[in-house]
Amino acid sequence: TLLATVVLLAAAFVPVAWDETSDANLQVLQASQDANAANEEANLSLERIDYSSREKLFLNAPERIYDVVFKPYPWQAENTSQQLGVLGTLVVLAALILLAQQLIRNRSAIMQRAAPLIYPMLFMLWAYAISAGNAGTAFRYRTHVVALALCLLVVLREQWQQQEVEARGVRMRGLAAPARGG
Repeated sequence: TLLATVVLLAAAFVPVAWDETSDANLQVLQASQDANAANEEANLSLERIDYSSREKLFLNAPERIYDVVFKPYPWQAENTSQQLGVLGTLVVLAALILLAQQLIRNRSAIMQRAAPLIYPMLFMLWAYAISAGNAGTAFRYRTHVVALALCLLVVLREQWQQQEVEARGVRMRGLAAPARGG
């Protein structure tokens, strides 16, 4: 059933993604990225990214994903709005540390519990990375990804606590078993 669902979803979304990454659409995206990077009045401009082809889109998007997650840096904040963006960055960093801890603890069963949160979070992060024009826009986009990451933290923490309770119960039953022998 899962394989059939994946195949059907791929059949539905691959043509849409292929059409959206046509040369004409990528030229519009590239023009937007170039205009945002060239804006000398904005102190939160991001570096120029080349999205002029499908290959460059996939090769260069990770750099912009980094920008969406980690920027603006504290030294870039010039006004109250940007300082709030830095607070968002600090929340993201704390959430990433806690998320890494929970991922290590739950590595064997993460996708069983958390896939409905992980996939939308990753797709949103990818979409926001492609469309972010500057760090100010990116930190506003990032709030949606952070909300899903916090939900993911809650799910993974609950799963870990449940596993700990079960393991403690098994240990307690082992200790309470009567000794056999003569």
